[in-house]
Amino acid sequence: MSNIRFAFRTLLKRPGGTLIILITLSLVIGSMSLVMAVLQHERTAWMPFPDPDRVVRLWKVTKNGPSDQLHVEEFIEAAAALRSFEVIGAMGNYGSQVLTGVGEPKTLSIQHISPSVLEVAGVAPALGRAFTADEVRSGAANLLLISHRCWQAEFSGDPEIIGRAVSLNEKPATIIGVMPKGYDRNGLFYGLDGWLPRDFETAGSAVGFIKVVGRGRAGISSARLNAELAAVMSPLVRRHAENRGWPTPEASVLALRADKRLKVHFEPEQVFGIAIPVFVLGIAAFNIANILLARMLSRRHEFAVRFTLGARRFRIVRQLLGESVLLALLGGIVGLVSSVWIARLTARYGIGVEFSPLVIAGTLLFAGLAGLVVGWLPAWRSTRGELVTDLKESGGIGSGGSARRHRLRNFLMIGQVAMAAALCLGAGLLVRSYQNKKSFPPGFDVSRFLTVHSSLNDRIYPTPESRQLYVGQAMERIAGVPGVGEVSLTSDRVLMRYPFPSGFRFEGQDNGQEGQWVRLTVASPNHLSHVNVPIVRGRPLGSADRRGSPPVLLVSESFVRSYSPNEDPIGRRVGIDVEAGRSWLEIVGVVPDRRNLGYEEHLGPEAYLSADQFFPHWSGVAFVVECRGDPTTLRQPIREAVQAGDPNVPVTHPRSVRAELDEAIGRSLLETRAIALIAIFGLIMAMLGIYGVVSYSVTERTYELGVRMALGADRGEILRLVVRQGLRYAGTGLAIGLVLGGLTTLGLRRMLFGIGVLDWVSYAAVCALFVLTALLASWFPARRASNVEPLRALRHE
Repeated sequence: MSNIRFAFRTLLKRPGGTLIILITLSLVIGSMSLVMAVLQHERTAWMPFPDPDRVVRLWKVTKNGPSDQLHVEEFIEAAAALRSFEVIGAMGNYGSQVLTGVGEPKTLSIQHISPSVLEVAGVAPALGRAFTADEVRSGAANLLLISHRCWQAEFSGDPEIIGRAVSLNEKPATIIGVMPKGYDRNGLFYGLDGWLPRDFETAGSAVGFIKVVGRGRAGISSARLNAELAAVMSPLVRRHAENRGWPTPEASVLALRADKRLKVHFEPEQVFGIAIPVFVLGIAAFNIANILLARMLSRRHEFAVRFTLGARRFRIVRQLLGESVLLALLGGIVGLVSSVWIARLTARYGIGVEFSPLVIAGTLLFAGLAGLVVGWLPAWRSTRGELVTDLKESGGIGSGGSARRHRLRNFLMIGQVAMAAALCLGAGLLVRSYQNKKSFPPGFDVSRFLTVHSSLNDRIYPTPESRQLYVGQAMERIAGVPGVGEVSLTSDRVLMRYPFPSGFRFEGQDNGQEGQWVRLTVASPNHLSHVNVPIVRGRPLGSADRRGSPPVLLVSESFVRSYSPNEDPIGRRVGIDVEAGRSWLEIVGVVPDRRNLGYEEHLGPEAYLSADQFFPHWSGVAFVVECRGDPTTLRQPIREAVQAGDPNVPVTHPRSVRAELDEAIGRSLLETRAIALIAIFGLIMAMLGIYGVVSYSVTERTYELGVRMALGADRGEILRLVVRQGLRYAGTGLAIGLVLGGLTTLGLRRMLFGIGVLDWVSYAAVCALFVLTALLASWFPARRASNVEPLRALRHE
């Protein structure tokens, strides 16, 4: 208790410095507690099951990477052989089904599951009931469970929903239950509208690959689960693969908590995401350590007197650590209170935050550890004094100071500048990318273009020919709407594109070449010219390229650079699995690489197929409509034109391409603002660090500066001397920071638009910004030094 009282008294002696440290600590620790509270809420919301650690997903790992897909035959045999699991369930892949009989047709995301999946989750419907294993075995496949979100959105929360008959893909279904709120988006189910039962054991190999989930028995550790999987599943997987004629490389099967994903390779995008909190904590820690060091060094005379009177160094260090830990705990409490207040404000915007006892304890533990870590080095260094020199001081900072102390303060300041420069470089790159997106010229007037997305029911339109017929007639009806100009079709969006990836091989390659892939877009022959994409060489897709004629495709320039750099691609034939089996298509033209406003600017090798020749099941349907009049007045007539041929076809509300462009810019702006705010915090901390070190140096060198002025140095020379010192320290930190930033921003490569990670404008801007910051931070101490009277400075010693 005496140490605590002593620490309080010492902190209150210098309220200004104490307040600065408290504010910095409360900001950093408060932010950390808020992040922990959000993560705790997400962890709870993401796994809202009883004993969530027992709910696992099975992953198969081969030399080709991890996959959560197992063959249904492996599941059937595993369900009977595994003893460490209480229950095992199977889930099919997500699929789109068209809901009719409830207002406008809607596309729902539906998943087939075994009844045991709900036992794995350990949850029951909030309304109604779940399907049973006996019902499923008897063939009752038309029982539908819906999510709470679907119940509210599509059925307006109808309390009489149970037993209601609907139609999915033109098949009757009966709603028997509504799942609890939030169970459509968690570690097991993501973005689902409903679930249909399936007897996977009876369906057998016709199902193909599925996801397998399980609930471990109580008291069984994950190590024991995985040991049994290694003994049972690995040989089972190899045997079934050989029986199917697909020899599988050495494979292992692992169980991971259901909300976890297995990653073998580290993704470069994670580097900058990890670097941001590390840099912020590092900047704050170095800043606080520098302030603590200055405070402790100013007490060297006190420490020397106590050493002379017999005090042990360990006792003094312990008291100094007690002060720093007390400061950190006070900062943690202030930060925690602030975080709770912020959480209440954000709750009204739907941001979930959970301040559980675990979060509160974690915050205080983090604060205590931060106090120990930040306070240890200053405490140890400040007590390694030169006893005679320190005894001569009257309690001030003095004129000399050991080289060790100078090196430590300089190191802390340079570290702050380096990390702040790395953050500012990342922010600068994102700002430049945002500016490029904002000034992006699409090549056509986006305000006059509308897009209408639709999906065709595989049961009603099972063949490519039937899909082509419907789409062709819909395009004719849209073109007949008064005020509509040209109409084209694409399988993707116009500006934020995500084309379908597919492997391929050139004719003459016996087994293909590993790593050859291309992104496919199905489009009407007029689509590329409609959105102003020219032909670089060869010819465009034309009206003669129809089903039955020789299959053709266009490729991008990056395709040519990657796969045909030394051979003219025109006339070469490539084999691609487009519809049923492999099709051989002749390359007839080359188009420029199109810039993409989605996650990646450059999508790599691309190819374009004619929608008149091919219409695979994976192809989306997006009508691109050019309007001669006001687009807002044409939205409903265009929607009606699409549905005139089949009222049960779901159609999105027509949306302008301008809205798509604004969405892309808005996403980029949100990321840029967040990083920019963090970079500004780092810059302010770096400025304070430079100011503190230069001010300390000026105070220590008061006598030296007085001697210089007494010998004839003018105020300008003193001013330049001090400013040059600040610039030298800042320049060292800046050089390190640019190298550090260059390495950490490599992960932003795919996110940047119109620039690379070595963008010279961003580097130059960061250099100029930090030179200006160093000048400002050094100017005020330099002015103070140049205004000192020589006689007064000579008396300072």
